[in-house]
Amino acid sequence: MVRQGTFNPTGRSGLVPGHPKVENSKKPVILLVDDEADVRRFIRTGLENAGYRVLEAEGGKAALLALADMDDPIGVLVTDVLMPYMHGNELLKRARSIRPDLKAVFISGHSRNILNQLTLVPEDAPFLQKPVKTVDLVSAIEAFAAERDHASEKAKRDISYT
Repeated sequence: MVRQGTFNPTGRSGLVPGHPKVENSKKPVILLVDDEADVRRFIRTGLENAGYRVLEAEGGKAALLALADMDDPIGVLVTDVLMPYMHGNELLKRARSIRPDLKAVFISGHSRNILNQLTLVPEDAPFLQKPVKTVDLVSAIEAFAAERDHASEKAKRDISYT
């Protein structure tokens, strides 16, 4: 189930009144997936206060429906690692079949060492342990934007030299 007006499987954006669509923002739209409503609420509030538009889903299935139905370009998936029915890494694999360029930040109450032993988090993926600090999450998300901007500048330079 998707909550707080983040996704409505009927095809409408489902944004809660008071959460206006962010037009022409350079910040990516965030899809936040966690099976705990209080965790989602806390993280969403922090990200919205930092100027991000946040869509929430309470599990992998709802997140995949949101990715498939949303016209908006969801740029970053912030997902819990251990959730019922679908782990975060499986969600990312399936999500990338819909949006191949999707970036992800993994969050969990368990340590990265334990999750790595279970191969539940890609080694190169950003990982934050709960409780998540908004400043750390924003830094991880902004690192993706910096990568994108660097790649864009490199592409422009490469084109200008040809």
